[in-house]
Amino acid sequence: MSKTLETIEQPPVELANRYKGVTPHGTEICISCGKDTGVSVDREISFRAGYIEGCGQLCEGCAQKFS
Repeated sequence: MSKTLETIEQPPVELANRYKGVTPHGTEICISCGKDTGVSVDREISFRAGYIEGCGQLCEGCAQKFS
């Protein structure tokens, strides 16, 4: 079985988190632009600004664009 260069160079946890939309610091990544939102993954979604249920977290700029 061959591994891609990306899989070899990055630890499995960091690679998995990137595809979940989470930074190494445990904050959400914007589903629209890919920027760090600064919103902790542990924060309850009912207390989040810019969260779209079923889609994910938007950064402040994208949330303003889409509101």
